[in-house]
Amino acid sequence: MKNFILIFILAAFFFVPQRIIAEDINFKSDTITVNGCKFDVYLATNAHEQVSGMLGFTDNTFKKQGMIFLGETNKTRYFHTVGMEMNIVIMGLTKIGEKSYKTKGKPIYAKPGIETIPVEGESVLEVPTLLFEKDLKICFK
Repeated sequence: MKNFILIFILAAFFFVPQRIIAEDINFKSDTITVNGCKFDVYLATNAHEQVSGMLGFTDNTFKKQGMIFLGETNKTRYFHTVGMEMNIVIMGLTKIGEKSYKTKGKPIYAKPGIETIPVEGESVLEVPTLLFEKDLKICFK
């Protein structure tokens, strides 16, 4: 029985993919405008950055006002909260100019856990809930 448990643990270690931690990625950042409000955001521009998203960040380690997942076509995108370490607000965006967007639909509140959230838009903005409630909610009325 002990051998079986040891083999199981070793197999899990080798065959379970390593968790992507967003803090380990050197995200570029930029200033964008959403609904007329300026945001200093991380840019998730490629598949690796978009998969990791805000995983591993906490309210204390997330230094920007949000993260934008850049896209070019309007479609439904699916966001997963497994591995998240903070509550976030997610919203779809439509591009209206160079680095300028308007929200599409209402903000969606999401908590860490096993949840898949569909969001429609060309791009998507994620914002920490604490920051959203404290300073940013006014931009999304």
